[in-house]
Amino acid sequence: MPSTESQKTRIAHFADIHVREGAAFEGLCDSFSLARELGAEAGLLGGDIVMNSVAADLPRVEAQWREFQNARERFPEFTLFPCLGNQDVWGWNQKTSGCTGDEPLFGKAMFLRQMAIPRTYYATRLRSWRLIVLDSIQRGGRHGFYADLGATQRAWLESELQSDLISPTIIMSHIPIVAGPAEFFASESLRPDSQGQWTLKNHLIHSDSFELTHLFSQFKNVKLALSGHTHMPQKVEFLGISYIVSPPVSGAWWRGDFLGQPRGFTLVDLWPDGSFHTQSVQAAKNSQ
Repeated sequence: MPSTESQKTRIAHFADIHVREGAAFEGLCDSFSLARELGAEAGLLGGDIVMNSVAADLPRVEAQWREFQNARERFPEFTLFPCLGNQDVWGWNQKTSGCTGDEPLFGKAMFLRQMAIPRTYYATRLRSWRLIVLDSIQRGGRHGFYADLGATQRAWLESELQSDLISPTIIMSHIPIVAGPAEFFASESLRPDSQGQWTLKNHLIHSDSFELTHLFSQFKNVKLALSGHTHMPQKVEFLGISYIVSPPVSGAWWRGDFLGQPRGFTLVDLWPDGSFHTQSVQAAKNSQ
């Protein structure tokens, strides 16, 4: 059983905000406000904070981040922990963004500056819990990015996990680490191939999923993994860990619900003994 209510820490996981000019500002503020009303002490930003900056020119990207920062400033007491999403990277699509690649804020540097953090992956504290934030986004592949940690980040992750075998731990990645039923059945683009085989593309699910899930299973204090990206909320229990994809704050990119799922976020209650409880919260308004 969980510890007492007085020992509980409540946080909110906001996935797929997709801030863009002329939309999203009030909807994001509504979501932050509702989370605070429900007692959330901090917010986890699950990536894709802004809308497709990977293909946008600098004025548009700066305008989007300005909208996000304006919303953030309305809630100065609400601590936010950011995770990089594929749409938060600036200019990798050099054909449409007009970037040369030599710009000081090209790529992930724009995200780091806006979030005022030194690195895209890090560990921090949520009272008695540890939060490990991963960078899912690698450049390359058919879609311009793919989900993998790479050797350097994976070595850091293993060292970080070994450094604390006691504190209950949350993993946050933008792209899901474990696939669930929604990935197979909620998209018209996913069909069995000519051999009757189902395949999942590495821009939807971590390509190093096997390595990561088995690494996490070696550490009994890893309890929960939170992701977004697919806009398909679901929960999978695997090797003793709960892998949760949160509902998107933006729904269908601020064009209403996505596949019948309302806009929203995930509330997470944490207790010092490692127990936790999650619940999906529907957004207060369906801002367009």
